[in-house]
Amino acid sequence: MTQNFINRKIPKRTAKLIREEIKQLPEYQKLISKCYREPSGYTSHRAVCYEIAHSIWNARVSPKTLDWVAANSASIAYQVAHLELPTLWLSKPLAIALNETNTPTQIAGLRRVLPGGIIMLPENLFKTPDDQPCTFIAWIHRLPEDEVIDINLGPKFTVSQSPIEQGQICWFSALANRRIYSGNVKCLPDEVEFGAIDLATNLRYFTDIDEEAESDIIASLQRLIIQTLLVMQARPDLVDETHTRITQGAGFKKPKVENQMWNPRWIGKNYVIREETVSAPPSGGTHASPRPHWRKGHNRRVPFGPREENQRKWIWLEPTLVYPQHTT
Repeated sequence: MTQNFINRKIPKRTAKLIREEIKQLPEYQKLISKCYREPSGYTSHRAVCYEIAHSIWNARVSPKTLDWVAANSASIAYQVAHLELPTLWLSKPLAIALNETNTPTQIAGLRRVLPGGIIMLPENLFKTPDDQPCTFIAWIHRLPEDEVIDINLGPKFTVSQSPIEQGQICWFSALANRRIYSGNVKCLPDEVEFGAIDLATNLRYFTDIDEEAESDIIASLQRLIIQTLLVMQARPDLVDETHTRITQGAGFKKPKVENQMWNPRWIGKNYVIREETVSAPPSGGTHASPRPHWRKGHNRRVPFGPREENQRKWIWLEPTLVYPQHTT
Protein backbone atom coordinates (compact mmCIF):
# COMPACT_ATOMS: atom_id res chain seq x y z
CA MET A 1 0.00 0.00 0.00
CA THR A 2 1.08 3.56 -0.64
CA GLN A 3 0.49 6.96 0.81
CA ASN A 4 1.76 10.06 -0.95
CA PHE A 5 2.22 13.51 0.57
CA ILE A 6 3.79 15.26 -2.42
CA ASN A 7 0.95 17.74 -2.89
CA ARG A 8 1.26 19.18 0.61
CA LYS A 9 2.87 22.58 0.16
CA ILE A 10 4.34 23.62 3.50
CA PRO A 11 5.92 27.07 4.01
CA LYS A 12 9.64 26.94 4.75
CA ARG A 13 9.22 28.34 8.25
CA THR A 14 6.55 25.76 9.08
CA ALA A 15 8.69 22.97 7.62
CA LYS A 16 11.59 24.07 9.82
CA LEU A 17 9.40 24.01 12.93
CA ILE A 18 8.16 20.52 12.00
CA ARG A 19 11.74 19.29 11.61
CA GLU A 20 12.61 20.67 15.04
CA GLU A 21 9.57 19.00 16.60
CA ILE A 22 10.41 15.64 15.04
CA LYS A 23 14.00 15.82 16.24
CA GLN A 24 12.75 16.42 19.79
CA LEU A 25 10.60 13.27 19.77
CA PRO A 26 11.82 10.66 22.28
CA GLU A 27 11.51 8.06 19.52
CA TYR A 28 13.90 10.01 17.28
CA GLN A 29 16.36 10.35 20.14
CA LYS A 30 16.20 6.60 20.76
CA LEU A 31 16.74 5.84 17.08
CA ILE A 32 19.87 8.00 16.86
CA SER A 33 21.28 6.91 20.22
CA LYS A 34 24.06 5.09 18.35
CA CYS A 35 26.24 7.06 15.96
CA TYR A 36 27.45 4.99 13.02
CA ARG A 37 30.29 5.32 10.58
CA GLU A 38 28.45 6.03 7.35
CA PRO A 39 29.38 3.64 4.52
CA SER A 40 29.44 5.11 1.03
CA GLY A 41 26.50 4.30 -1.23
CA TYR A 42 23.91 4.50 1.55
CA THR A 43 21.70 7.27 2.89
CA SER A 44 22.83 8.51 6.29
CA HIS A 45 21.47 6.66 9.30
CA ARG A 46 20.17 9.90 10.83
CA ALA A 47 18.24 10.78 7.68
CA VAL A 48 16.52 7.38 7.78
CA CYS A 49 15.78 7.77 11.51
CA TYR A 50 14.19 11.14 10.74
CA GLU A 51 11.84 9.59 8.17
CA ILE A 52 10.88 6.84 10.62
CA ALA A 53 10.21 9.36 13.39
CA HIS A 54 8.23 11.49 10.93
CA SER A 55 5.68 8.67 10.69
CA ILE A 56 5.13 8.84 14.45
CA TRP A 57 4.89 12.63 14.42
CA ASN A 58 2.32 12.50 11.62
CA ALA A 59 0.16 10.06 13.61
CA ARG A 60 0.25 12.28 16.67
CA VAL A 61 -0.67 15.54 14.97
CA SER A 62 -3.24 14.17 12.50
CA PRO A 63 -4.83 11.08 14.08
CA LYS A 64 -8.21 11.62 12.41
CA THR A 65 -6.80 11.80 8.88
CA LEU A 66 -4.67 8.66 9.00
CA ASP A 67 -5.42 5.77 6.69
CA TRP A 68 -4.20 2.20 7.15
CA VAL A 69 -0.82 2.90 5.55
CA ALA A 70 0.06 5.77 7.86
CA ALA A 71 -1.24 4.00 10.96
CA ASN A 72 0.65 0.80 10.14
CA SER A 73 3.91 2.62 9.46
CA ALA A 74 3.59 4.65 12.69
CA SER A 75 2.95 1.46 14.66
CA ILE A 76 6.05 -0.21 13.21
CA ALA A 77 8.16 2.91 13.75
CA TYR A 78 7.05 3.15 17.38
CA GLN A 79 8.00 -0.47 18.10
CA VAL A 80 11.36 -0.23 16.31
CA ALA A 81 12.24 2.83 18.41
CA HIS A 82 10.96 1.75 21.83
CA LEU A 83 12.20 -1.83 21.58
CA GLU A 84 15.57 -0.45 20.47
CA LEU A 85 15.72 -2.87 17.56
CA PRO A 86 18.92 -3.07 15.49
CA THR A 87 19.90 -1.40 12.25
CA LEU A 88 21.55 -3.57 9.61
CA TRP A 89 23.14 -2.61 6.29
CA LEU A 90 22.33 -4.89 3.35
CA SER A 91 25.34 -5.07 1.01
CA LYS A 92 24.75 -4.22 -2.63
CA PRO A 93 26.01 -7.56 -4.05
CA LEU A 94 23.75 -9.51 -1.70
CA ALA A 95 20.80 -7.22 -2.42
CA ILE A 96 21.28 -7.84 -6.15
CA ALA A 97 21.52 -11.61 -5.59
CA LEU A 98 18.37 -11.65 -3.45
CA ASN A 99 16.58 -9.67 -6.13
CA GLU A 100 17.53 -12.42 -8.61
CA THR A 101 16.19 -15.17 -6.33
CA ASN A 102 12.68 -16.53 -6.79
CA THR A 103 10.49 -15.92 -3.76
CA PRO A 104 8.97 -19.16 -2.42
CA THR A 105 5.21 -19.51 -2.45
CA GLN A 106 5.28 -20.79 1.12
CA ILE A 107 7.68 -20.04 3.97
CA ALA A 108 6.68 -22.59 6.60
CA GLY A 109 9.44 -22.95 9.15
CA LEU A 110 10.64 -19.36 8.81
CA ARG A 111 12.09 -18.67 12.24
CA ARG A 112 12.16 -15.24 13.78
CA VAL A 113 15.82 -14.34 13.51
CA LEU A 114 15.14 -10.88 14.93
CA PRO A 115 11.92 -9.34 16.28
CA GLY A 116 12.40 -6.47 13.85
CA GLY A 117 14.65 -3.56 13.00
CA ILE A 118 15.81 -1.35 10.14
CA ILE A 119 17.45 -2.60 6.94
CA MET A 120 19.50 0.06 5.18
CA LEU A 121 19.31 -0.40 1.40
CA PRO A 122 21.96 0.49 -1.19
CA GLU A 123 21.14 3.78 -2.87
CA ASN A 124 19.69 3.72 -6.39
CA LEU A 125 19.08 -0.04 -6.39
CA PHE A 126 15.36 0.13 -5.61
CA LYS A 127 13.63 3.14 -7.16
CA THR A 128 10.07 4.37 -7.43
CA PRO A 129 8.43 5.00 -10.82
CA ASP A 130 9.41 8.69 -10.52
CA ASP A 131 13.05 7.78 -9.82
CA GLN A 132 13.02 8.29 -6.04
CA PRO A 133 15.33 5.89 -4.15
CA CYS A 134 13.98 3.53 -1.49
CA THR A 135 16.65 3.77 1.21
CA PHE A 136 15.37 1.51 4.01
CA ILE A 137 12.82 -1.03 5.18
CA ALA A 138 11.67 -1.06 8.81
CA TRP A 139 10.00 -4.27 9.92
CA ILE A 140 8.42 -6.13 12.82
CA HIS A 141 8.16 -9.95 12.83
CA ARG A 142 5.21 -10.97 15.00
CA LEU A 143 4.47 -14.48 16.24
CA PRO A 144 1.15 -15.85 17.56
CA GLU A 145 2.57 -16.26 21.06
CA ASP A 146 3.64 -12.61 21.29
CA GLU A 147 1.82 -10.42 23.78
CA VAL A 148 -0.86 -8.29 22.13
CA ILE A 149 -0.15 -4.68 22.99
CA ASP A 150 -1.71 -1.26 22.54
CA ILE A 151 0.68 1.15 20.87
CA ASN A 152 0.16 4.58 22.33
CA LEU A 153 1.10 7.07 19.65
CA GLY A 154 -0.16 10.02 21.66
CA PRO A 155 -3.04 11.27 23.80
CA LYS A 156 -5.34 11.26 20.79
CA PHE A 157 -4.37 8.05 19.03
CA THR A 158 -3.76 4.43 20.07
CA VAL A 159 -3.19 1.51 17.70
CA SER A 160 -4.49 -1.79 19.06
CA GLN A 161 -2.81 -4.93 17.76
CA SER A 162 -5.02 -7.81 16.70
CA PRO A 163 -4.30 -11.40 17.77
CA ILE A 164 -2.75 -13.48 14.99
CA GLU A 165 -2.87 -17.22 14.28
CA GLN A 166 0.23 -17.32 12.05
CA GLY A 167 3.47 -15.39 11.86
CA GLN A 168 3.22 -11.92 10.37
CA ILE A 169 5.87 -9.62 8.93
CA CYS A 170 4.84 -5.95 9.08
CA TRP A 171 7.01 -3.53 7.12
CA PHE A 172 7.17 -0.01 5.74
CA SER A 173 9.46 2.31 3.83
CA ALA A 174 9.21 6.09 3.54
CA LEU A 175 10.77 8.43 1.00
CA ALA A 176 12.12 11.91 1.54
CA ASN A 177 9.08 13.31 -0.31
CA ARG A 178 6.83 11.62 2.30
CA ARG A 179 5.56 8.84 0.10
CA ILE A 180 5.02 5.78 2.29
CA TYR A 181 4.96 2.12 1.29
CA SER A 182 3.67 -0.40 3.79
CA GLY A 183 2.48 -3.99 3.93
CA ASN A 184 1.75 -6.97 6.16
CA VAL A 185 2.88 -10.42 5.05
CA LYS A 186 1.12 -13.43 6.57
CA CYS A 187 3.33 -16.51 6.92
CA LEU A 188 0.69 -19.20 6.39
CA PRO A 189 1.67 -22.90 6.53
CA ASP A 190 0.98 -23.53 2.86
CA GLU A 191 1.45 -20.13 1.23
CA VAL A 192 2.71 -16.58 1.55
CA GLU A 193 -0.16 -14.12 1.70
CA PHE A 194 1.04 -10.68 0.71
CA GLY A 195 -2.32 -9.01 1.22
CA ALA A 196 -3.97 -6.52 -1.09
CA ILE A 197 -1.77 -3.99 -2.84
CA ASP A 198 -3.70 -0.82 -3.38
CA LEU A 199 -3.40 2.90 -2.81
CA ALA A 200 -4.27 4.94 0.23
CA THR A 201 -7.65 6.66 0.27
CA ASN A 202 -6.45 9.97 1.69
CA LEU A 203 -6.92 11.75 -1.63
CA ARG A 204 -6.08 15.21 -0.33
CA TYR A 205 -2.42 14.22 -0.35
CA PHE A 206 -2.33 12.57 -3.75
CA THR A 207 -0.71 13.41 -7.06
CA ASP A 208 -1.28 11.56 -10.30
CA ILE A 209 0.61 8.30 -9.97
CA ASP A 210 0.88 5.10 -11.94
CA GLU A 211 -0.94 2.54 -9.81
CA GLU A 212 0.51 -0.47 -11.62
CA ALA A 213 4.07 0.84 -11.37
CA GLU A 214 3.57 1.66 -7.68
CA SER A 215 2.28 -1.86 -7.08
CA ASP A 216 5.41 -3.27 -8.72
CA ILE A 217 7.77 -1.42 -6.35
CA ILE A 218 5.67 -2.46 -3.33
CA ALA A 219 5.85 -6.09 -4.47
CA SER A 220 9.64 -5.76 -4.94
CA LEU A 221 10.09 -4.45 -1.39
CA GLN A 222 7.88 -7.18 0.05
CA ARG A 223 9.86 -9.86 -1.78
CA LEU A 224 13.10 -8.29 -0.56
CA ILE A 225 12.15 -8.36 3.12
CA ILE A 226 11.13 -12.04 2.85
CA GLN A 227 14.32 -12.95 0.95
CA THR A 228 16.45 -11.08 3.50
CA LEU A 229 14.85 -12.84 6.47
CA LEU A 230 15.22 -16.20 4.71
CA VAL A 231 18.91 -15.66 3.97
CA MET A 232 19.52 -14.52 7.56
CA GLN A 233 18.14 -17.91 8.65
CA ALA A 234 19.75 -20.04 5.93
CA ARG A 235 23.12 -18.27 5.94
CA PRO A 236 23.83 -16.88 9.42
CA ASP A 237 27.49 -16.60 8.37
CA LEU A 238 26.47 -13.63 6.21
CA VAL A 239 25.13 -11.66 9.19
CA ASP A 240 27.38 -9.73 11.57
CA GLU A 241 26.56 -10.86 15.09
CA THR A 242 26.55 -7.36 16.53
CA HIS A 243 27.71 -3.79 16.05
CA THR A 244 31.36 -3.14 16.89
CA ARG A 245 32.63 0.03 18.47
CA ILE A 246 35.26 2.03 16.59
CA THR A 247 38.30 2.08 18.84
CA GLN A 248 40.53 5.10 19.30
CA GLY A 249 44.27 4.81 18.87
CA ALA A 250 46.69 5.30 21.74
CA GLY A 251 47.02 8.89 22.89
CA PHE A 252 43.45 9.86 22.01
CA LYS A 253 41.06 10.98 24.70
CA LYS A 254 38.30 8.44 25.32
CA PRO A 255 35.03 9.83 23.86
CA LYS A 256 31.86 10.22 25.87
CA VAL A 257 29.31 7.42 25.50
CA GLU A 258 26.98 9.57 23.40
CA ASN A 259 29.86 10.47 21.06
CA GLN A 260 31.15 6.95 20.50
CA MET A 261 31.16 5.75 16.91
CA TRP A 262 30.04 2.30 15.82
CA ASN A 263 30.76 0.25 12.73
CA PRO A 264 27.71 -0.76 10.67
CA ARG A 265 26.30 -4.22 11.25
CA TRP A 266 26.27 -5.86 7.84
CA ILE A 267 24.23 -8.50 6.06
CA GLY A 268 26.53 -9.86 3.36
CA LYS A 269 29.49 -7.52 3.89
CA ASN A 270 31.92 -9.78 2.02
CA TYR A 271 29.38 -11.49 -0.21
CA VAL A 272 30.48 -12.04 -3.81
CA ILE A 273 28.00 -12.73 -6.60
CA ARG A 274 28.49 -16.11 -8.23
CA GLU A 275 29.66 -15.93 -11.82
CA GLU A 276 30.07 -18.57 -14.49
CA THR A 277 31.47 -18.54 -18.01
CA VAL A 278 29.92 -20.93 -20.52
CA SER A 279 30.75 -21.70 -24.13
CA ALA A 280 28.63 -19.96 -26.71
CA PRO A 281 28.33 -20.50 -30.48
CA PRO A 282 30.65 -18.45 -32.69
CA SER A 283 29.43 -14.92 -33.29
CA GLY A 284 28.09 -13.95 -36.68
CA GLY A 285 25.26 -15.23 -38.79
CA THR A 286 21.66 -14.19 -38.35
CA HIS A 287 21.30 -14.94 -34.62
CA ALA A 288 21.96 -12.32 -31.98
CA SER A 289 25.00 -12.92 -29.80
CA PRO A 290 24.21 -14.41 -26.38
CA ARG A 291 24.32 -11.85 -23.60
CA PRO A 292 25.10 -12.15 -19.88
CA HIS A 293 22.06 -13.40 -18.02
CA TRP A 294 20.99 -14.61 -14.59
CA ARG A 295 20.39 -18.19 -13.59
CA LYS A 296 17.81 -17.54 -10.90
CA GLY A 297 18.34 -18.50 -7.27
CA HIS A 298 15.89 -20.48 -5.12
CA ASN A 299 15.08 -21.18 -1.49
CA ARG A 300 14.41 -24.78 -0.51
CA ARG A 301 13.55 -26.69 2.64
CA VAL A 302 15.65 -29.82 3.04
CA PRO A 303 15.64 -32.57 5.69
CA PHE A 304 18.39 -32.74 8.29
CA GLY A 305 19.11 -34.65 11.48
CA PRO A 306 17.66 -38.06 12.42
CA ARG A 307 15.01 -39.27 9.98
CA GLU A 308 12.48 -40.02 12.73
CA GLU A 309 12.55 -36.39 13.89
CA ASN A 310 11.42 -35.15 10.45
CA GLN A 311 13.32 -31.87 10.75
CA ARG A 312 13.74 -29.46 7.86
CA LYS A 313 15.77 -26.33 7.33
CA TRP A 314 15.96 -23.62 4.71
CA ILE A 315 18.88 -23.48 2.30
CA TRP A 316 19.60 -20.82 -0.30
CA LEU A 317 20.60 -21.89 -3.80
CA GLU A 318 22.36 -18.76 -4.96
CA PRO A 319 21.73 -17.13 -8.34
CA THR A 320 24.55 -17.14 -10.88
CA LEU A 321 25.49 -14.45 -13.39
CA VAL A 322 26.30 -16.33 -16.60
CA TYR A 323 28.73 -14.88 -19.15
CA PRO A 324 28.74 -16.53 -22.61
CA GLN A 325 32.23 -17.05 -24.03
CA HIS A 326 32.35 -17.24 -27.81
CA THR A 327 34.26 -20.07 -29.41
CA THR A 328 36.17 -19.76 -32.63
